[in-house]
Amino acid sequence: AMQLVRHSWTNIPLSDAELQQLRSISVLGGHLAPALRLLTYDLEASACQLQHLHLHKTAAGVAAARTEFTNAAGLATAGDSSSDIRVELDVDAVGDYQQLAMGPLPGAWGLSSHQLLTPLEEQRILHSGSRGLNKSVQTVPRWLRDHGTTLLDVPACPVADNYVSQAEQQLSSLVVQPKPTAAAPPYPLSCNTNDPVPLRTDMHNELQDSWEAYHQCPEPTEIQPDAEHKVKKLQVEVQQQRQLAEGYLLQHLCGVPDDHSPAGVCFSLLRTAGLSKPLALEGLLSSAVRPDLLKQFKPFLSAKAHGSLWLGINIWAQLCVLEDRLGRLLKLFAADQETYTPVIIRELLVRRI
Repeated sequence: AMQLVRHSWTNIPLSDAELQQLRSISVLGGHLAPALRLLTYDLEASACQLQHLHLHKTAAGVAAARTEFTNAAGLATAGDSSSDIRVELDVDAVGDYQQLAMGPLPGAWGLSSHQLLTPLEEQRILHSGSRGLNKSVQTVPRWLRDHGTTLLDVPACPVADNYVSQAEQQLSSLVVQPKPTAAAPPYPLSCNTNDPVPLRTDMHNELQDSWEAYHQCPEPTEIQPDAEHKVKKLQVEVQQQRQLAEGYLLQHLCGVPDDHSPAGVCFSLLRTAGLSKPLALEGLLSSAVRPDLLKQFKPFLSAKAHGSLWLGINIWAQLCVLEDRLGRLLKLFAADQETYTPVIIRELLVRRI
């Protein structure tokens, strides 16, 4: 629900139906996650901030719907006119969120990051400063600090880190490179070599070099006859490699040490009770940008295991992009190869930076 609200962010007034749905989210799910009420406040406040620029909206209807849900959601609105509607922050939601975010749950397990605001959201909504709330106590759970446990190592990712670059080279080789021409056509412009402004002469020389390079190395216009067959074969291989990397990540990020230590038993109980952060593919993508999230998925990782899994996540993300790219190529082949040949060539020559 919190991700849904984040993806619905807007800075234009909400319609009556949209406002009703937004307030329903806060009323029905706000007691489970205080951060959800704060996000709905942020969305509504941003939507009303430029209300005066959208007078064609049914401001009266918006105000009526807002009044209807005020008591149920615990939010208060202020404003004497429908064109100047202000949304006040729910202090109870702020207090509940701070207590949960700063304090431990039973078993001293920190609150799941699924139920937390991002540092930027905390800064914007709670005015908590540039770094957000100080939740350093959650970085290492108390039961792990007090009792300790065996740190786990994991094997390297079964997919080589240069696999995607090699696949891109295979795709590039499917384009027939034209032979360079012996000489370029005459340059159509002229410039005074005695020009007192050196910049004009330098620009002229650069344009002439670009003209000659363009005509001596023409753009490719053909692909190999069996290009479609090779793309299909590569797609099957890439899909297998993506599934292999995905299984590797899910297996080693969900395991628990079997040494029967208090920390391992505590973590197993919390996972069984649903209090620990569940792992999903969305979490893998988030970990590619924020490697520290891996410790929330699994706090038993050694430094070497953390690096291996983070590298595996990046390889898996590259494979996902490559698999999607191969799917686009096959659709272009199936549509009309002759018509879409220039587009196919551009897709085949795309390289990651």
